[in-house]
Amino acid sequence: MPRSSPAELTLPAPWRERALRTIDRLKLPTSTELEFVLGLSSYVERVAGQQTAWLIDALEQHAFAAPLDLADWRRQITTAAAAADTTEALQRTLRQLRNRSQVHIVWRHLLGLAPLEETIRALSGLADQFIDAALERLMTWLTAERGVPRNAAGEAQSMVVLALGKLGAGELNLSSDVDLLFCYPEPGTTDQGLTNDQFFTRLGQQLHAVLDRLTADGFVYRVDLRLRPFGASGPLVSHFDAIEQYYQREGRDWERYALQKARVCAGDQAAGAALLERLEPFVYRRYLDFGMLEALRDMKAAIIREHRAPANVKLGPGGIRDVEFTIQVLQLIWGGHERALRTPVLQRAAAAVIELELLPLSAVDALLNAYRLLRDAEHSLQAFDDQQTQLLPDDDDGLLRVALSLGFPSAAAFSAELTAQRAAVQAVFAELIAPAPPATADAAEAEAGTGPLTPTGEWWHSDAAALTAQGFATAETTAEALERLYRARQRRDVDAAGRERLDALLPRLLAEAVQLRAALLDTEVETMPGAASADYASGELVEVLCDYADLADRAVQRVVPLLIAVLRRSAYLALLLENPNALRRLLLICAASRWLAERLGRHPAFLDALLDERQLEDLPDAPVLRAELRERLAPYGGDDERWYAELRDFKESHHFTAALGQVRGTLPLMRTSDYLTFLAEAVLQAALDHAWRQHAGEEVTAGAGDPAAPPFLILAFGKLGGFELGPDSDLDLVFVHDLGPEQGRLLQRVSRSLLATIGTQTSFGPLYSVDTRLRPAGAAGTMVTRLDAFERYQLEQAWTWEHQALVRARPVVGSPELAARFEALRERILGQPRDPEQLRVDVLAMHERLRQHFRSLPADVKRSAGGIVDIEFLVQHLVLAQAHEHPQLALWTDNVRILETAAAVGVLATEEASALTAAYLALRTEGHRAVLDLPDAERGADTLAQHRDLVAAIWQARFGVPLDAIAPV
Repeated sequence: MPRSSPAELTLPAPWRERALRTIDRLKLPTSTELEFVLGLSSYVERVAGQQTAWLIDALEQHAFAAPLDLADWRRQITTAAAAADTTEALQRTLRQLRNRSQVHIVWRHLLGLAPLEETIRALSGLADQFIDAALERLMTWLTAERGVPRNAAGEAQSMVVLALGKLGAGELNLSSDVDLLFCYPEPGTTDQGLTNDQFFTRLGQQLHAVLDRLTADGFVYRVDLRLRPFGASGPLVSHFDAIEQYYQREGRDWERYALQKARVCAGDQAAGAALLERLEPFVYRRYLDFGMLEALRDMKAAIIREHRAPANVKLGPGGIRDVEFTIQVLQLIWGGHERALRTPVLQRAAAAVIELELLPLSAVDALLNAYRLLRDAEHSLQAFDDQQTQLLPDDDDGLLRVALSLGFPSAAAFSAELTAQRAAVQAVFAELIAPAPPATADAAEAEAGTGPLTPTGEWWHSDAAALTAQGFATAETTAEALERLYRARQRRDVDAAGRERLDALLPRLLAEAVQLRAALLDTEVETMPGAASADYASGELVEVLCDYADLADRAVQRVVPLLIAVLRRSAYLALLLENPNALRRLLLICAASRWLAERLGRHPAFLDALLDERQLEDLPDAPVLRAELRERLAPYGGDDERWYAELRDFKESHHFTAALGQVRGTLPLMRTSDYLTFLAEAVLQAALDHAWRQHAGEEVTAGAGDPAAPPFLILAFGKLGGFELGPDSDLDLVFVHDLGPEQGRLLQRVSRSLLATIGTQTSFGPLYSVDTRLRPAGAAGTMVTRLDAFERYQLEQAWTWEHQALVRARPVVGSPELAARFEALRERILGQPRDPEQLRVDVLAMHERLRQHFRSLPADVKRSAGGIVDIEFLVQHLVLAQAHEHPQLALWTDNVRILETAAAVGVLATEEASALTAAYLALRTEGHRAVLDLPDAERGADTLAQHRDLVAAIWQARFGVPLDAIAPV
């Protein structure tokens, strides 16, 4: 619909009054246009206050009446960057220029002076100039300091910056991040002996900081580097050969999708163009690429699953991403054959789609019309406050602001048009790569002979009937899993070696799966060496597994995702071919534990644990774990991403080892918990050291003492405090310190950095889920507390339940001096005399609160009556009630040793202590089994039933009320 001019639109009175106040305060030349822009954009208002003289001059010169002159801005940016004599000066001048150019673009957009094409061209062109100017200045400084990087022939090397995503397509939005990939042509060294990898990694880190770091002037661009080879765990900068080899060997379908938008935006343009030419065969296959249809269907399904935010103009149904995906799918399928489709620019690709008649003209028109409206709406949302958002406001005023910025007279008129346009996109998107209709029985038989797997060469295949005949109990499901494996085998990125090894492995795997149950039943049978005996799996686990008629099916169905994951790294297939015991053990542990099977599928390197059992027998203790982790992290102190990848791999590999030992039955419960506890402490130590190095620097000197032990302490409560971590335990942490109030900001930065490290999402989820609500005043309290303030709170304000939590609190990482002071404080608090009746009432009240908050399942070993929580409450009450007479009760933080001490000092009968200890260990064992998804779900209920009466009797004797009256928790 035609756009109205600002004079034809009416700003609500409060918005216009705010704009007039700003004009008056800053003494700006008044105009209807300025009132309109200031009324809509708090970002323009903010820049006006920071750069008033520049804005007055621009308004008087009518600078915004014409499109932004990219050639002139190129000169300004280049000159200003070259004049900067420090990194700080470079950051400041680039940010100030960026704000000025943004105001120019926002002005023209909000007033309807610039079509979409002008806006995205200006934004993308400016980004190229800012990145290139920053790179050139940093390169000059670094070569002066470290020498010129050269290849083996002595030729100078320069960095290439590839842009992906919106910037790669020349379609940047107003507040977008920029997806960048840093690379250089060839390995070599600098004139001063630094390797090219070291040189360009340092240059890449500096460029990222100059662009991305938030200062008083804002940022230049938010920079995302995760689309590089191997993602966040990969090297920051790679040479061309390494990049090409990665995409040939490791490249995935979504990476082809990402590389469609690749473009050289800064650095050595000629070298970058040569690299993109080398990568083109990976992106656009030579023949019609129907082979990736399944992957594209999966991508589309993922997009549909995320259509849960209708207010999101990018990710919601009929949004920007749906338009882009529709065009890019056609590019991927047909681009290898039709060169016109090989462009990162959406509108050019859409024109080629029309010319090649890949979609009807009406469909492409619908996509492009909606795309312009959606992108314009996106720009308006970001123009208001320079925020990276695509969410439409949920209030009337906010929606009206978007409508007015796009020339609509009302929010209703804008919403109606947007709804119609998005519906048109959805109609086209729904028809894109729709699921293929199922083949008829006759067609399937003609193509595949007898079943769902098409035989190719020596490919072993079978249908459900054949699998049933061989001994598979749920043959239909197993056949479906094998069909998925076959489809993966047929992918173009699986080489001949991978196919041959899989063809050889599959018959052996199926035969071993069928033999698994028989071998487990007869531990003397030599066909299953080690796997059915106590040195690999406990007799208890063997007995349970043998009760499952579908044991072979479980094993195969859970192994298939792993085989799919390693098809392009077929060395793992060779490992299983050459090591029959490893194959048998793999089938056994996958049949036994879904948790382990899923971890193997996501991290096939864990297969090494099936070959080298020494790591399962000789587990490292706490000092060894900390030393090993320090050694592994030391080379990456200057590369945060590589450092984090090493930390993640260290944690996950040891976590897997602990779980494997439990499944084997060779790692007892308490040893498992100790191992997992020591592992968590090592990770916390590394995270604290890293955060302190990053943020403290020279800021903390006086009173800091040993720099390796800063005046900061991590306290562990709950499972970590009690040496009782399990496979899924979170960490209950409290941070205390001994610094002055002037260091408050530093402490907040350190704690936030530490929590970000521990909580960063990986393919396995975060390293640990962390709960910090046990700090003084809970979620309302400060994240880091001085120890003396912690002491006052515990002595004067803490509730009884907070003293209960203190029973399992201990220092785990940080200053030894602070740790000693905390331990003395803890013993003093726990040893206070308490009114017995009030303590009983308080503990029961807290138990009732938990019962109301959490609802348990009948076999919930943690919260059902007589379960883990009830025993923990008994122990906590015991310590708080008796520690003033028997201080030994406050020495330990784990329940088992507290119960042993209670029996030793006579406050609990030996029989009672033994009964509670046995119940607690048995229930915790079942809790671990449930997390690892071991078979025999009835065991939990049976274990509860076995111990519940004893726990209930002790509860009745101690609290004077029946356990059933307040349970389950």
